[in-house]
Amino acid sequence: MRDLNKIGAECMVDMEYIGFPITRDVEWVVSNRMTRTWGLCTTWRDSNKCEIKIASFLLQDDVPLKQLRTTVLHELAHAYDENKHHHGKEWKAIAEVISDCYNIDIQQYVTKEEKETLMNTEMYKQKMEKRKET
Repeated sequence: MRDLNKIGAECMVDMEYIGFPITRDVEWVVSNRMTRTWGLCTTWRDSNKCEIKIASFLLQDDVPLKQLRTTVLHELAHAYDENKHHHGKEWKAIAEVISDCYNIDIQQYVTKEEKETLMNTEMYKQKMEKRKET
C-alpha cells in the first residue's frame, strides 16, 4: 500500500513548482468508506487548515500511480482555490494548467476506462461485495 503522506507531499511540491503553492496546513486522511468519490477536499473559512481525504483503494499497489497522483492533484487544486469555485471556470483554469504541466487529465469526473481499472482491483471488489451484503 502506498503512503498518502509521501505522495501528498510530492504533489504539493509539484503544485508549488508550477506556481500554485498550497499555503494551508493539509491533513491527509485515508478513507475506507469512500467508493463513489475518490477524493474530497474540505477547507474552513476561518482556518488555515485543510483536510484531504483519499479513497483507500487508490493507494493499493495494483492501482496505477498516475491515477492516485491525478486525484491528489485534483484535490490540491481545490485546496489552492480554497474550495471557492468547486468545479467552476476558475477551478477548471487551475486544473488545466496542472494537466498541461504534468501530462495528466484533471477533471470533475473519471473516465470509463479509469473507473474500469479501479473496479478490477481486489480491494474495490471486496468493498462492493460488503456493500451488497448490507
